[in-house]
Amino acid sequence: MSENVEKIECLIIGSGPAGLSAATYLLRSGISVTMYESADRAGGLLTYGIPNFKLDKKIVERRVSLLEEAGLKLVLNTKVGEDVTFEEVADSHDAMFIGVGATKSKNAGLAGEQAKNVYAAMDYLTAIQKKNFKSAYDKKFDFKDLNVVVIGGCDTAMDCLRTAKREGAKSVTCLYRRDAHNMPGSRKEYKNAMEEGVDFTFLASPKEIVLDESGKAISVEAIKTNLGSKDSDGRQRMEEVKGSEFRVNADVVIMSLGFDPVVPSFLHENGIETNSWGGIIINEETHETTTAGVYAGGDCFRGADLVVTAALDGREAARNISKSLLK
Repeated sequence: MSENVEKIECLIIGSGPAGLSAATYLLRSGISVTMYESADRAGGLLTYGIPNFKLDKKIVERRVSLLEEAGLKLVLNTKVGEDVTFEEVADSHDAMFIGVGATKSKNAGLAGEQAKNVYAAMDYLTAIQKKNFKSAYDKKFDFKDLNVVVIGGCDTAMDCLRTAKREGAKSVTCLYRRDAHNMPGSRKEYKNAMEEGVDFTFLASPKEIVLDESGKAISVEAIKTNLGSKDSDGRQRMEEVKGSEFRVNADVVIMSLGFDPVVPSFLHENGIETNSWGGIIINEETHETTTAGVYAGGDCFRGADLVVTAALDGREAARNISKSLLK
């Protein structure tokens, strides 16, 4: 190990599971770590993307506190590339780990999707978590006594459904174009949502968000579907039933169709290449990006994936950073 280990410093951008994991193993190696987080609290998805009823935020706060006690320097409310330049932070550190996640909501391309009462899943979950923290939040996300429709069948959709139900919505309906067996969300989350009173409308493909004269969403028009023959991946093809259109009334619509990686402008400006869907390209053995000394992992590399997978990426990246710096 280098005799000057105390002078070796690593920068981490993003405090989600990948970043926290990387910080843990870097600090254990004796490397100093500074972490930049654009939000007002550390944790990323763990803090603002997973509801309290699934993950007690005290657990996240305790982990962050332990890292700070171990020497982590945490810089909140600071977005690299905007509040501070990439070059400024890069030049003052020996290596860097990027774990900015995948929080850019995918669009369905539906007519009416841009209505003022159609929201992205992560925006809703973040607002309610801020409310739970007793912090300032946008009151438009109070859905008490409203008819809420969630489009999508992933775990995030289940989180939105259960949150809206717990927040006192009048009705909460999930629209999913396939059946329950083909839903990407876990069976446990689906069962929990059912037990809490969520209505599921399966084999229903949304076609349009219907607006009133003021441009506000008032319902979702969908068409019934059947599952036909299997495609090359072994998944049954979805076939629409001609003439089976129907509408579901909605005061609020939440889009939960998955997420794409965030692609900060500083990536390409500094030779950090991304693939066709925005994922950061890395050497999968070392986690180093196309720019020497800059590593990445988690959802910004894989796309939306599991917390444990992001944590694994952070650990492996940290080990390779340590090998590189502690020669």
